Amino acid sequence: RSLAGPWEEQQPEPLTGLNYPKTAPFTGNRMLAAGWIGHAGWGGDLLFRELVQFADGSLGTRFPPEMIPRTGRPLPLAPESLCGETSWQDGRLRLTAPGEQEAAARASQVPADVRIRLRVEPRGAALCLGLTDADGDGIGVHLDPVRRRVAIAGTLDRAGAGAAPPALQPVAGLDRPFTLDVIVTAGIIDLCVDGRYTLVARRIGPAGRELRLSARGGTALVSAIEVCPLLAKPAGRWTRHAGATCR
Repeated sequence: RSLAGPWEEQQPEPLTGLNYPKTAPFTGNRMLAAGWIGHAGWGGDLLFRELVQFADGSLGTRFPPEMIPRTGRPLPLAPESLCGETSWQDGRLRLTAPGEQEAAARASQVPADVRIRLRVEPRGAALCLGLTDADGDGIGVHLDPVRRRVAIAGTLDRAGAGAAPPALQPVAGLDRPFTLDVIVTAGIIDLCVDGRYTLVARRIGPAGRELRLSARGGTALVSAIEVCPLLAKPAGRWTRHAGATCR
């Protein structure tokens, strides 16, 4: 309650995945945070977050709207059932998988650099969004409303390939309808849950070209699905200044 403390560690940690984050005021009475995600050692890619404050004073994060990559039009989708009870109608995908059963569907020809947005009504089910190859190998975003956990599997972090997957826990609101926003580019997967929590990781291996949605332990309704290719960045003019390359 004061700069001198006492301090309470917030869970989940709002800046998970960002190394040495710093904050600064931004336009519109907002606050940004910036930190880097490592790549083969020290340093890597710089990531930005906008801090959001909840009613109890704790903090969350979201993508700064001004910095979200530009995308093309949403691609047409016609998800194909893989297993279990699935249905696709009027842009809504229903996955029904009671107990330990699994229901899954896939959409092919997903770009390597992509933004995926959707809305989830969990209805008791744990959901996985995967970007995989034809053999099912790739990266997955796991959302578990019972454990109140969000995790990314198929990633490489500073601890190496055998480390536990990057995760957020406890995450409130996974048992209610929420939005999921996923950006995949340059070997990085970055996601935002309901405009309140973010998680980032570096991907192992090549990008998957199939979007797989699967559920276990109940029914999940997935709607407002948009799969949009990221547009190429405009060409910059490179100059050398004070011994450093900059654009």
